[in-house]
Amino acid sequence: MARMRSARRPITANDLLSQAAEQVTARFHSVARDKCLGSFRFFVEAVMKNQTAEPILIDAFQDEWFGHIDKCLTSNKRRIGIISMWGAGKSTVASVGFPLWLLARNPRLRIGIVCNTDSNASKRVQSCSSYIRSDPDIRGIFPDLKPDYEVWNDHRIRVQRDVVLNENSIEGFGIESGGTSARLDVLILDDICDEEDVKSPATREKRILQLYNVWLPRLTHDGLVMCIATRWHQDDVVGQMLNGTDWKFIVQAISDDLACIVQPPDWYSDMPSVVGKSAPKQIPLPPRMPREWLKDIRGDTSHSLRAFARGYQQRPLSSADVTFDDESIKACMDDSRSPREVMKLAIENKWPFFAGVDISAKGRAGSVITVAAVEPKGPCWVIDSHAGKFGMGPELGDVILNHHRVCRFRACGVESNGVQDALKDWMKRHYSEKVHTVDVLTGREKPIELASLCVEMRHAGWRIPTKNMAHDDGVAALLRELRNHPQGASDRVMSLLVCHRVIQDFRHTGSLAGFGTPTVPDGFGRIFAGDSGSRRILPSQPPERIFPRTPTFGPMPRLLH
Repeated sequence: MARMRSARRPITANDLLSQAAEQVTARFHSVARDKCLGSFRFFVEAVMKNQTAEPILIDAFQDEWFGHIDKCLTSNKRRIGIISMWGAGKSTVASVGFPLWLLARNPRLRIGIVCNTDSNASKRVQSCSSYIRSDPDIRGIFPDLKPDYEVWNDHRIRVQRDVVLNENSIEGFGIESGGTSARLDVLILDDICDEEDVKSPATREKRILQLYNVWLPRLTHDGLVMCIATRWHQDDVVGQMLNGTDWKFIVQAISDDLACIVQPPDWYSDMPSVVGKSAPKQIPLPPRMPREWLKDIRGDTSHSLRAFARGYQQRPLSSADVTFDDESIKACMDDSRSPREVMKLAIENKWPFFAGVDISAKGRAGSVITVAAVEPKGPCWVIDSHAGKFGMGPELGDVILNHHRVCRFRACGVESNGVQDALKDWMKRHYSEKVHTVDVLTGREKPIELASLCVEMRHAGWRIPTKNMAHDDGVAALLRELRNHPQGASDRVMSLLVCHRVIQDFRHTGSLAGFGTPTVPDGFGRIFAGDSGSRRILPSQPPERIFPRTPTFGPMPRLLH
């Protein structure tokens, strides 16, 4: 019997459309591949996505980055830098898009991404990993860029190559991780500076040495370095690069009138590595950075103005801008005693205790009470710095009272910020124990008083016990704020300043001499006693005669040696 032939399915219109679509897609991918390989900017537009998985739209100021990169690569400049505003998209372009583009051009490359921490470097590697594994545009335009899953994790990935290499395709490191002996063809430095560079000269010096002694030597002789940054301190590692001649940096900042982006700002005119100084540009603000939004970000407080100047205008801090220098902080730290040991010693020897309270105002995180004991003819010892979201009612009152029951404050200073009267009224109505609270006015004199506190710390007039101190201790948090001031949170510093002010005023009146029965001198200002006999004592002399505003140390012989 003759073998029956199977009937073929007739070709339909849908089949023809599918074939045509495949051909068009293949042709599109071929054209896109050629354009992507020849242009980093085209690669970013064709492949990279924003947070909503939509193609990235390149703004005018970002277009300057691509022109700078192309010019450097064309002229064989191997150390490229971009300094621009917070949230400008530097990491997306330079730490994710740039490595992907380089690997698409040459899968043999060995690329290292160095950030301020291991975790941040890992995030960059994971973003690259996601694109290679699952992005349809990457897989369509570059079908040969495939994962080698033998080495594929959060810190390092390797793509398939036509040669055997020990090093990974992309690997992430923290600046302080030390590195290994492996070689790199490309090194990407992504915000390797942070707040630690502001706090400590030792940290700044350490990171400079790490860059030049650990990371740059890992490059091959023709290796490429890309650095992206926002300025922190004028003497940090980025400052070192800017003052060198082997780097080429593009620097962008928001103008003082918030009308445009200047490139470069005129305060970078003396930096030898900054390009474009002879013909500065004014670039329009992108739609996502409208002027009113920038105005809100800048604010009108000292903290917001400094943060805006650093993050959006590339005005780094100098050592003179830090309130408490490293020398002063080290001088006041005492690792031979713990706060608990000092408290026990103070109670046993009947040292007078004082407290300073910084009350939370609207929009702030919480209130802080700092407690200190004054050693006879010796320094002031910080006992505790207690912070929390204490309300103006029983929460804050209970915290103050609980500390008072243990320490018996000679006085508790409260910064006069418009809400302290509510605290006093609450305590007067609900507590029978006397807690002497004193209004402390800082205001315009705050910088002078901070300077006075810094000098006393430098000469061991204040001591902070650090023995067995855990990271989450209140005293440890106070130390961190001191190192960072005036950047970041400062509630604990303000409560310490209030406490310092109260102790200073008591010294000026001589009421600490002999450490006798706690008394509140006439002329001290408005005094509150928490029982029914509360009264207000008006000054008998002008305040400037009783408490001179010039920084002085009172009867503390140790400060004079």
